[in-house]
Order: sequence, then structure tokens, then C-alpha cells
Amino acid sequence: MYAYENLSLADMPNEQWKQFHEGKMKNYFVSDCGRIKSVVKSNGKQKIIKQVLKNQAQKDKTPHWRLYIRIRENGTELTKGVSRVVAETFITNSDNLPVVCHNDNEPKNNNVDNLRWGTYKDNSQQALEDGLLLTCPAIVLTRDAEMVGQFDSVKESLLFLNSKRINLPKEICSVGDYVVMKKNYYNELTYDELLHVCQNVNSRGEIKEKAVC
Repeated sequence: MYAYENLSLADMPNEQWKQFHEGKMKNYFVSDCGRIKSVVKSNGKQKIIKQVLKNQAQKDKTPHWRLYIRIRENGTELTKGVSRVVAETFITNSDNLPVVCHNDNEPKNNNVDNLRWGTYKDNSQQALEDGLLLTCPAIVLTRDAEMVGQFDSVKESLLFLNSKRINLPKEICSVGDYVVMKKNYYNELTYDELLHVCQNVNSRGEIKEKAVC
């Protein structure tokens, strides 16, 4: 379970809270684990705010998944990115960098230790290296590791399989009876390793057990 899925008012181990917004009726606090809560000024009632995962695609159609919250202020609904709230509250940005990067490229993990300030180039380069950009070449295979096709982008490979996905969760994942993987990952595998991961990977990109070399 990611921290944002925990809606309990009980603090997580070593969780620290800081106020990030003062409203007329409520104050809002964010924790270094990536959770956010509201506190009613009149009675101190607390509530952990539910976070929503959205894809705010970039101009080049690069997937840009982030967790967001909605808070109300004077009758107006405000939408805030959780990673930015955590970073602005807990991480010094002395160079005034514009982007919040996730060290593990997992937008659901907004623990302060997983975030850093960076440039747009930093963010795009990391996404490219991790195979999250739609322009990353991909391979489609059967569960028996037989190649079905090579594609210039992850998007094309997923469209070929009529998948509603827009990216890969990791280097590889299953889509029905097929497997999609980044081409550079494919090139690194021996045949035995390739067969192992094709037969054991799930839709989340997780392999049941480590491949035997």
C-alpha cells in the first residue's frame, strides 16, 4: 500500500506534518510521507484528503501521471499536485528549479525521500531512460517469447494490442496473452531469461521470481 492510500488519522511511523495552506474555515497540512489532511478551525476535526491519480499529458503527448487533491477556499475549488505540495513544504529549492522529479519514477510515491527538484530536461531524460516516454521503442511477444512485432514507440505497441494503457509500468508488462517490453530491456536478455520473464510477468510489470542466469 502506498502512503496516499492510507486514510487513517493515525500517524504513520515517524510521520511529520507541516501546514501548507491556511483557509478561512480550514487549515491544510502535508506530511513527509505524502499524505494531506484538513483541520477545521472551529472544532479541530481532522480528515485525511483522498488523492486522485490523473494523467496530465505534456504537449508532446508524453504521459505525466501525478496525484492531485482538491480543496475548497471561499467557495472556490483549488486543485493541487501532491508531489509539488510535499516538495515546496519540505525540500529547499535554492536554485528555483521548476519541476518535481520522482527518484523511482513512481508518481504514487510522494515520500519526501523520493522527491527532488529538477529541470524539465531532467524529468524527460529520466522518463526516457525508464521507458515511460511514448517514443521509447518496444517489442511485442507471446508468452513463449516469440516476437510478434517491433514498434517505434510504446504507444504503437499498445495500440496494436488494443490496450487502454498509455505506458509501461516498468520495463515489461503483460497485456492479455501477450507481453510488451522496452527494446533496450529486450536486448539485454538471454533467451532463457526472456522466456522466463514472458511466462511469469504480470500486468503490473512484476515477475514472480528472479530469472535464473
